[in-house]
Amino acid sequence: MKKWIGWLLVLVVILVLGGFLLSRPKDVLYDHVQATTQDLTTYYSFSGNVEAKDAQSLISTTMFQVNEILVEEGQWVEKGEVLLTTSQGMKLEASVSGEVSTIYVREGDLVTSGTPLVDVTDYEHLQIKVKVDEYNIIPVSVGKEVSVHVNALNQDYSGSISHVTKEAQISSGIAYFIATVDIEENANLYIGMSSEVKLVNESVTDAIVLPMDAIQFKSDETPYVYYQNENDEVISKDITVGISDGVYVQVLSGVNQGEDILVPKAIEIKTPFEMMKHSNK
Repeated sequence: MKKWIGWLLVLVVILVLGGFLLSRPKDVLYDHVQATTQDLTTYYSFSGNVEAKDAQSLISTTMFQVNEILVEEGQWVEKGEVLLTTSQGMKLEASVSGEVSTIYVREGDLVTSGTPLVDVTDYEHLQIKVKVDEYNIIPVSVGKEVSVHVNALNQDYSGSISHVTKEAQISSGIAYFIATVDIEENANLYIGMSSEVKLVNESVTDAIVLPMDAIQFKSDETPYVYYQNENDEVISKDITVGISDGVYVQVLSGVNQGEDILVPKAIEIKTPFEMMKHSNK
């Protein structure tokens, strides 16, 4: 008996809910959006960290005693400039131009082979190395302009691709290449900052667009939209779409500029148990 009462209650709720939805004004069931015209661009996106384009870690290759250190931390040195001398008369030079970032030894120290001595880093010329999977490598070529978004600064900078490896690296069965991006000089950039590199994929101008949630899809992936006809009836029609930037979708046919499109609202439907629980409070 209780089972039949439960099923009867469910049926009543369904009938009441159906009547409620059918009787609701269309403005309650749908939001209205207008098809607008704007430029639309899609991007390939890659992530990486800012690093120095040129850097040197000077390491001893033999045992010697440090005689004289000719530079100090923070000093700018040119390529070929002597950094320190040894008691044996050797002169150890900078192989790159840059700033002396770290000095690991002191005058008089006796060092063995493999001991770090001095780091020189060029902080003025920075780059980012990004991984590009094999399916996206074709459009990634030397000379292409890119946009670099540095997360910590929330700023965008200009850059260009300066090098792309010709041999893939394999990781977990996935082949990827390394692309190097040179970044415009900027004093606010620091080595290690995380960034997003964006390369233009497709771009259209003066495209008719709709928000993504205005586009519905059939079981066969055919896109369609809802609209109101002259008899105030809500009907659907198929459309053809183009590119999407994740927010807006280009409409190639089926919708005119300024046309009013209906977007179904999300309706919260409570189960009979939830409705009974709420009514007993």
